[in-house]
Amino acid sequence: NEYLASFKISTPIKSLHELADSAEKQFIKINKTDHNINHQTYYFYEYFKAFLQAAVQNDEIFNLSYDQAIKKATTQITNIHFLARIITYFKILKQSDTNLSISFI
Repeated sequence: NEYLASFKISTPIKSLHELADSAEKQFIKINKTDHNINHQTYYFYEYFKAFLQAAVQNDEIFNLSYDQAIKKATTQITNIHFLARIITYFKILKQSDTNLSISFI
């Protein structure tokens, strides 16, 4: 499936940018405002976080600790990109000191 979120596939950066662009265009139309890169960045990271959350569910590591997820990834496959995506998830969404939420909107 083209839209299946998984750490086993490349992160769909282009699709996330397209979604963010579309969301910002709707925001501009509704609020009668101009393009603002901060708005588009906000939407991108919201979609990116949603992708990560869906991937962790689909890859069945949502209830694992960081170490357990790494162990699962390295015992099942040896694809370094898969491992990097799992680490990204934990670094971005699971660590309390990292917050991608942009609050200037």
